[in-house]
Amino acid sequence: MRGAGHRSIPSQIHQEYQSSESVLGEFGPAEKWETIRPHIGLFIMSQAAKDVIDDIGRCLMFGTQWTEDGISLRRVLEEMQHYIQCELLTTIDSVVTDERYTQKALSERLASAGILPMFGFPTRIRLLFTDIPFRSYPWPPERDTVDRDLDIAISQFAPGSETVKDKRVYRSAGVLDLAPAGDKTQVRPGFIPPLRDKNGATIGNIRIGICRSCQAVAYLDPTPVPPPGETEPEPQKCVVCGKETMSAIDAREPRSFFCCFSSDFDGTFEWVPRSTRPMICISTDPLKTIIGTNLAIQSASTEVVSINDNGGKGGFDFHSVSLQRVQGVGAYTVNPHYWEKLNTPSYRIALLSRRHTDVVIVDVAKWPDGVYADPTTVSGRAAWYSFAFLLRIAASTLLDIDVQELQAGIRTIEFEGIPRGQAFLSDTLENGAGYCRWLGDDENLRLLLKTCCDLKTGKITPKWIANEHFSDCDTSCNLCLRDFYNMQYHGLLDWRLALDMARIARDSSVFCDLINPFAESCGNLWRPLFDNENASITRTLAQFGYETVYYEPV
Repeated sequence: MRGAGHRSIPSQIHQEYQSSESVLGEFGPAEKWETIRPHIGLFIMSQAAKDVIDDIGRCLMFGTQWTEDGISLRRVLEEMQHYIQCELLTTIDSVVTDERYTQKALSERLASAGILPMFGFPTRIRLLFTDIPFRSYPWPPERDTVDRDLDIAISQFAPGSETVKDKRVYRSAGVLDLAPAGDKTQVRPGFIPPLRDKNGATIGNIRIGICRSCQAVAYLDPTPVPPPGETEPEPQKCVVCGKETMSAIDAREPRSFFCCFSSDFDGTFEWVPRSTRPMICISTDPLKTIIGTNLAIQSASTEVVSINDNGGKGGFDFHSVSLQRVQGVGAYTVNPHYWEKLNTPSYRIALLSRRHTDVVIVDVAKWPDGVYADPTTVSGRAAWYSFAFLLRIAASTLLDIDVQELQAGIRTIEFEGIPRGQAFLSDTLENGAGYCRWLGDDENLRLLLKTCCDLKTGKITPKWIANEHFSDCDTSCNLCLRDFYNMQYHGLLDWRLALDMARIARDSSVFCDLINPFAESCGNLWRPLFDNENASITRTLAQFGYETVYYEPV
């Protein structure tokens, strides 16, 4: 598609675009876009642009269902032309002026917003410098670095965390950005956006609110200055549940990390994945009900964020620090005692990972009488998380992909005056890989539920209720819902809860209790946990002095 587009664009427009990018390289995206916008606007309204759109559309649709129907093909091409000619410029305008995007290159900013493909922009890779390089060749350094994707880096490289490399343990101290400056290296601001401008004035940031009660996430008004260190954020009223439990966090993306010291590896090291779950903000976009199910869904492209707020403290207390052998400012550490006494103020900043990708959100359209998974309770969140990870496993099975190609999570919105939970899946790949868009199709979602809980044709439930798993797994294990990457949820996950949620997602008339059978071919999945004195729950309660009392249901 890229090759066809470049061949079709008139050489004059193409040269002017390249010239603008070259001349305005030192300016920001807004200035660049203001210069080239008139040229792009003239081109996309021309007949040449319409021909390009048709050529690209027909190329992309070759072998799809649209090519078999000339009417559908023409309708899709017309929709593409309408978007490019009527919506594209204003969409770019909004991204260019959006303070959440801090990339200096216009093309990189548009790629981060999902307007351009991310290919060729390794913006999510972050380095941990185990030793600060003072020479600029080679660049990036071939030694003394460890690289991770940003989602992992905000945990593994967070200040105080340890990483093992070459039989040594390295402890992360803080953040910075290094760049070549002649034959030496130079320190640049380690946060996006930076904490201070070129004149030394502090720079504010958009705050992200996380409710500790209902788990809702929302963008809040920006502050003019970063929050001071040694103080936790004041709880605010949650926009969803109304409780004074929403923390307003100043979260910024780190550029790179550096270490303070290392020691020989003796077989143990400290690494705690402190970052939060993948989160999406509250939204009022309507969901559509899927016929033949009890689900309402929404498939869209949106922003997914993860935050390391230092275990709920609102972030780390970062101090400005000067490093030996390199010039420049912008390095920050939370361990000032490894240097001489610092007189610089500290700021409480959380580490942020933000990416634009495809998501599919699912909600229960109608709850059975007496059953509701309340996201403000532990049991409600356990049900939603168990269901979300069941959907991820089923989707990876259905699509024949690795489970790490998808992320699972829940979000909380306000519905009819009460907090309401929803599960979502998101593509791990930035700007999406197409998986969640495919799952958002009505027929494909019905197939996903069938994969989850059909006893005959499904691929999940028959394995989980088989005797070798059923008798050994009380809540969850590595053979069902658990894996290395969802360790922070292990205490919540329960495969029985997941299957009950899947049953409700198919039919609102099911009975989710301790008596009725899961299916005609098997009994109640919960009953073996308590139906005799040797059952796990009965035995545990007996150890605390409780006695079993039987009663007849009314």
